[in-house]
Amino acid sequence: MTEEITKPTEAGQQAAAEAIEAIKGRSYSGRHPELGKMISCKICGLRHRENERKCVQKFSTSNRQGDPVQGELVPPEGLTNLTIKQVLGAARFKGRMKPRRRPQKPMTKWIRILVNAQKKKVQ
Repeated sequence: MTEEITKPTEAGQQAAAEAIEAIKGRSYSGRHPELGKMISCKICGLRHRENERKCVQKFSTSNRQGDPVQGELVPPEGLTNLTIKQVLGAARFKGRMKPRRRPQKPMTKWIRILVNAQKKKVQ
């Protein structure tokens, strides 16, 4: 049982070298076209592949089913000086709070008082 081992031809070796060079020059998504290109999604704010998921913009002004308020915010008749939460309900604004002011740490306050007292004594 003798098997004949054929050597690659010169043209075959040259074609293989050119193909390898062409593949090495491609980007990752070029070498793996089934994955697709990476994008920085402006809608969801994440990086993901083009064909991985389809992000859709959601607008807050869309007409919701059963939404009584569309357009102007008008308080009920006879009532004035109402806040927007009283008219629309607080659930609409859940999670939107003003940032809290952080109190000073007690030790920092005492150090500041002592430093100011020292400055007054020196003057």
